[in-house]
Amino acid sequence: MKTDDLIKALAADQQPAPGARETLLRALPPAVLATAVLMLVVLGLRPDAMQAIPATAMKLSITLSLALAALALLPLVATGPALGRMKGLLWIAPVLLAGFAVVDIVGNGSAGALTRMVGMKSNHCLILIPLMSVVPLAALMFALRRGMATNPTIAGAVAGLAAAGIGASLYALNCMEDSPLFVASWYTIAVLIVTGTGALIGSRLLRW
Repeated sequence: MKTDDLIKALAADQQPAPGARETLLRALPPAVLATAVLMLVVLGLRPDAMQAIPATAMKLSITLSLALAALALLPLVATGPALGRMKGLLWIAPVLLAGFAVVDIVGNGSAGALTRMVGMKSNHCLILIPLMSVVPLAALMFALRRGMATNPTIAGAVAGLAAAGIGASLYALNCMEDSPLFVASWYTIAVLIVTGTGALIGSRLLRW
C-alpha cells in the first residue's frame, strides 16, 4: 500500500487527530498569552479604551468569531480536507462584517465612506496583525505536525486563518480606527496575508 493510500485510509472517518488536538490545547494558550503580554508592553491599549468599548466590541466580534471558527475546524483538517457543514462557521465573521458595514454606511452616509475605509493607519494594520499572528501560527503548526494532514496546504491555510483571527483580535485592542469599512478593507488584507503564509508553510512543513 502506498503512503498516500495509507494516510487516506486512516483519515477516512474524518475524526480529529488526538495528538494534534492535545498538542493544540497545550501549545496555543501560552502562545496567545505571550503575544498578548508583548502587545500590552510594547503598544498598550488605545488611550480611550473605556470610551471606545462599543467600537472595540464590534471589531472583536468579527475577529474572535473568525479565530474561533478556524480553531473549531483545525482538528478536522489534521485528518482530512472534507469539512462538510462545519465550513459554514467561516461565514460568521464575513456576515457580521457586512452587517456592520451596512449600518456604518446607512448611519454615517456614503459621502465619507472612502475616507473611513482608507483610515489613517492602514500601514500599522498591515504590519501589526501579521506580526501578532507569528507566535500563534507557530504553535498551531507545531500542533498540526502531530496529526496527519492529507492536504497540508488546506491545513496550513486554516491554521493561518486562526492565527490571523487571534492577531487581529489583539491588534483591535490598540487600533484607533473604528469604522467597519476600515476593518473590511485592511483587516481583511492582513488576514489574507497570514492565511496565505500559513498555506505556504503548511504545504512544506506538514507534507508527509
